[in-house]
Amino acid sequence: MNQMRTIRLQKEMKTLQTEKFDGIEIKIGEKIDKFEAIIIGPEKTPYENGEFKIEIVIPENYPLQPPNIRFLTPIYHPNIDDQGRICLDTLKMAGKNREGGWNCALSIGTLIQMVRLLLETPNPDDGLMLESSKEFVQNRDLFNQKARNFTISHAINNKSNLNKSNLNQSNLNKSNLNQPNLNESNKNETNLNKSNLNQSNLNQSNLNQSNLNETNLNKTNLNKSNLNQSNLNKSNLNQSNLNQSNLNQSNLNKSNLNQSNLNQSNLNQSNLNESKLNQSKI
Repeated sequence: MNQMRTIRLQKEMKTLQTEKFDGIEIKIGEKIDKFEAIIIGPEKTPYENGEFKIEIVIPENYPLQPPNIRFLTPIYHPNIDDQGRICLDTLKMAGKNREGGWNCALSIGTLIQMVRLLLETPNPDDGLMLESSKEFVQNRDLFNQKARNFTISHAINNKSNLNKSNLNQSNLNKSNLNQPNLNESNKNETNLNKSNLNQSNLNQSNLNQSNLNETNLNKTNLNKSNLNQSNLNKSNLNQSNLNQSNLNQSNLNKSNLNQSNLNQSNLNQSNLNESKLNQSKI
């Protein structure tokens, strides 16, 4: 890249990046000698609201030679062919037996503005496309209809689809960004469920242990109760035996007393009989 070209391009890039151009959006990438721009279709033309992408390529001997500008978006225009090449006098370099309007004093920004102006005022007398040039002169309504349909198909619908695509890509990126968070959330949810499950199992285990302890306690109390009942029964039995023994002793005493009384009675009777006998003898 020669020094004059380098200095001129650096100046041009600064201007393109700092100044605003009506209906034009400059898109400069890594290469300053090849970049793109968007031309917004002028109002009250068949190209209104359309977004037309153009490519600007800077030749090696710039600024002695004009930039090469062509349309990347299809357009129905008398001065723009199917390959996007533009028939504009200022983009031509004058030569032997050839007229050209290029002037090295013209800036790249000015050239792009002239291309946009060509959408407002086509020049059918210097047309590239015979059919559209003829329609523009002889049947303007038909030309406008075809140009409008081209604009809707290629410069408006494509823009909408591109925006949708960018929106979908943005949503996809957000989805991918949220996926790790979702996975982390699911992981935390799983860990929480495991924790709750472990807690539930622990509670169940504690409940079972409590029930087991209660059962053992009930068994112990039952055994104690049975033991106490057994001891009570034994005590009652002993008491009954004691009572029976006392009753038997009482009966025995009564029997002995009766026997004694009987013996005494018999003795008295004997004495009486003996007294009577003695009385009789006397």
